[in-house]
Amino acid sequence: GGTNATSINTYNDTTTTGEGFTSIAFSKSGRLIFCGHSDSTVMAYDVLSGSSSDRAATTPAFTLHQAHDSHVSCLGVSPNGDGLCTGSWDFNLKIWA
Repeated sequence: GGTNATSINTYNDTTTTGEGFTSIAFSKSGRLIFCGHSDSTVMAYDVLSGSSSDRAATTPAFTLHQAHDSHVSCLGVSPNGDGLCTGSWDFNLKIWA
């Protein structure tokens, strides 16, 4: 049998010390990874952009700056893929559609 080669991109946050990703979820299509962050933002990375050595692979496709007033603790994508729900230590759930 043959071997299937797999390429893995690494996404990390090197902008701050002591903070980082707190939660992740894939979009319905699997193309985007949504990441909740301890600095209250939500970032989305396009898994098809660039390679792990590429700047495009480590730059978010988009960011919801200050999505909450505290750490984003959880997130999920709706079954139809049209909405993103985020939860935070600020005691709020938000729907992004």
